[in-house]
Amino acid sequence: VSGIFGKLPEVLKVGNIAWHAVCVVLVHEVCRRILFPKDAARCWWVMVLFAVHPVHSESVDGLVGIADLLSMAFALAAVLLSHYGRFLPAAAALGLSFFSKEVGLTVAVPILAALALNADAPLTSTQRKVGAGIITTAVVGYLGIRHAIAGGKQTVEGFRHMDNMLAFVEDTGSFYLTMANVWWKYLVMLLYPAHLAGDYSYNAIPAVEVTPENLAFYGVFVATSGALALGVLYSQQFVPCFCVVFFLASFFPASHLLYRPGVYIAERLMYTPSLAVCVFVVWAMSQGGKRRVAWHAFFGVVAVWFATLLWGRNEAWLTPMNMWGGAVAVNPNSGRAQLSYGLQCVAEGNPADLAAIGLGHLLRAKEITTDVDYCQPDYWIGRYHVEHTRNYTAAIDWMWKATKCKDLDHYKFAYDALEEIYKVLVLHQPKNSDWPLQLAQAYYQQGKYAEAEGALSKAVDSVAGDDEKAAAKMKRVVEYLLAVTIAADTDRLTQERRGFASNILAQYALGRKYRGADVSDEARNTLRTYLRYEVAVSADGKTAELRPF
Repeated sequence: VSGIFGKLPEVLKVGNIAWHAVCVVLVHEVCRRILFPKDAARCWWVMVLFAVHPVHSESVDGLVGIADLLSMAFALAAVLLSHYGRFLPAAAALGLSFFSKEVGLTVAVPILAALALNADAPLTSTQRKVGAGIITTAVVGYLGIRHAIAGGKQTVEGFRHMDNMLAFVEDTGSFYLTMANVWWKYLVMLLYPAHLAGDYSYNAIPAVEVTPENLAFYGVFVATSGALALGVLYSQQFVPCFCVVFFLASFFPASHLLYRPGVYIAERLMYTPSLAVCVFVVWAMSQGGKRRVAWHAFFGVVAVWFATLLWGRNEAWLTPMNMWGGAVAVNPNSGRAQLSYGLQCVAEGNPADLAAIGLGHLLRAKEITTDVDYCQPDYWIGRYHVEHTRNYTAAIDWMWKATKCKDLDHYKFAYDALEEIYKVLVLHQPKNSDWPLQLAQAYYQQGKYAEAEGALSKAVDSVAGDDEKAAAKMKRVVEYLLAVTIAADTDRLTQERRGFASNILAQYALGRKYRGADVSDEARNTLRTYLRYEVAVSADGKTAELRPF
């Protein structure tokens, strides 16, 4: 595809726009055929508001949003097909929606609600019951397939704070207040989308503390929302009931109620629920047919406002610099936004001060993100010092921090960078024994034991020709490290190498100091783990016997 059409991302974005257009058309059809069959104006306004809602920018402009678009398109097709009694094709469309994105299966709930409440549907009582049975059976079947494929896993493993901080909120009160805050943020996105961003990761929206003010605000918010939903359902009016059921069902996966989704907050998760909001607002604001001019004017102003905001969001998604710069402006405490914007500044660092500005954002990303496993900033700060300041000491310090990463790519990148830095330093400062020793440590941590032995040999060579005292001291340092390396290199552990390592480690197990530090426990552990020896110390503590175990 890339070779035919040029740049693949642009081609895929055109595909996203096309699928959004399909969803817009299907929204109009759902309104025209099911929700407002006798009011073309309402159908038109729902379609317009849905088409230009700014919260859709992430789903349409971001390539990852294709899942939301496909899921929504197939879900709306399922709604339409079930309305006309074509339940088997509707079940198939529901499956396609589900396997595009799991939120698609939640649309089965409003389909069942429509079968029960929509008296205008061209279906007999028997057809409604049969349809409900087919849709319910399909849902159970799809969930069974999902369980068989995913093994019943319902949450994302390996969370970091920046992915979903709710997974780390230990206080029960704070947990539920923070969850309510997430719901509030989503409601604001849908009704007043004036401050959208490309990222809401930790610590963009911090955990909510348990205070009387917070308890009162979020208590009133949840109680009012619940009372409104119950009142609408109690009224049994089809359109508002359909909106409430559609919204609650499609919003559930993003609500954090029963499981933690892979993101804390994301605009793309509101693509499907936004339909219910658009329909409900149009229905509620257009009550009273005598004021049609007024509500036409109101919806016109809202549509223009939405379109203006959407234009700005589309511009933000044109380049990474725009997107992450906007995200930092809206959420300055987002670790991912600060990191990504910093990387863009460093990459485009012309003039040079732009790169320095990027470093400031990288440092800010590290400062505001306390998750010890989030060490991408460490790696990129180290890279900055290598490429821009040539401060290799600072680069080494940051790279060693980056080796603690859970992110395997950055873990490997950090070690690769350390190897290259140390090789340059060994080449240009051959008399500095610290560099080959640290290079050996980097090799050892990766299991590159042969390379580690070679680096240790260079450490000995670095003091060759110096005074005998310095040379002897370095050989003693190297002999311990060499013994540990040989012991760990079980694939090349010959009898001769085993004997050498055992004898050296036994001396340190007795208390010989390594650079002034007691490493007896480490030496004993190495003997037990790799060489399968236990150290038996004599009564006077001066000799040791190695006993196999």
